[in-house]
Amino acid sequence: MSRVYIYGLENPKTGEIRYVGKTARPIIRLASHLQQPHTEAMGEWIGSLQKQQLEPKIKILEEVSDGDDWRAQELHWIMRMQEQGADLINSQRDIDLANRGCPKGTVDGLILLTVRIPPELHRAFKLACVKRGLTMSEVLRALIEQAIRDAARERGGEEEE
Repeated sequence: MSRVYIYGLENPKTGEIRYVGKTARPIIRLASHLQQPHTEAMGEWIGSLQKQQLEPKIKILEEVSDGDDWRAQELHWIMRMQEQGADLINSQRDIDLANRGCPKGTVDGLILLTVRIPPELHRAFKLACVKRGLTMSEVLRALIEQAIRDAARERGGEEEE
């Protein structure tokens, strides 16, 4: 299983983390941020550093398996950095999600599922969803709802909330 990294972009003068993200290749990701900043705020911050002949450092905050819930961990680190007073330049959406205090394993109040399937099955599923104009989440939710209805029918009882 491949590894991914939750990282911070660090101010080289102060050591303050200004951005939290996820990558499989930290050095390449840093170069990408320097060439094409994610947000206007990131562009301004990197530009101000470059005027001082500086550039951000990349700091690995956590290493996780690619199949694990890296998104929840990324939001955890955004929230943690904010609690420590970091002036983050992440997208407003990421900051809003982290500020909701979503517990590990959830985003926006929804449970995130890790489904381990072979890569060829994943590609076929994704392609089938795209051809039908649906997201994988929409299809999985419909399948889960159907399974709950089927189980309730088999029990001869009502559906559980």
